[in-house]
Amino acid sequence: METILQDLAELEPFHVILPPCPYNINDSISRKTRRVKEHIARTKYLKQRHKQLYYYYCLGQLLEDVDLTKAQRLEIKHQVTSYQYVVAIRIYRIFEHSVDQIFRTNLVDLKVSTNLLLMK
Repeated sequence: METILQDLAELEPFHVILPPCPYNINDSISRKTRRVKEHIARTKYLKQRHKQLYYYYCLGQLLEDVDLTKAQRLEIKHQVTSYQYVVAIRIYRIFEHSVDQIFRTNLVDLKVSTNLLLMK
């Protein structure tokens, strides 16, 4: 547990360049969700852990958007699996104050991030 917390507090690299957002701000909720899911699938296939975490963060950000209506949230929920939904929310909540911290981690992956919130 302590090793994971140290990983989450890592300071290097100091300057992190985030990948571009996978969707346009004017896209429909359905298109945004589909684009994020495509990026998640691709990064999983390519075994790009940091980018996969980042795109789950983007999905969580969509889900946690306070401006969404109940119908829009339901639309997103119908497009993702229950696993993707839970992981996206958890990744978002872990990294919501510093998304670039995702790219500083060496150990945190989907499994660790899921277990981290269960330990709280």
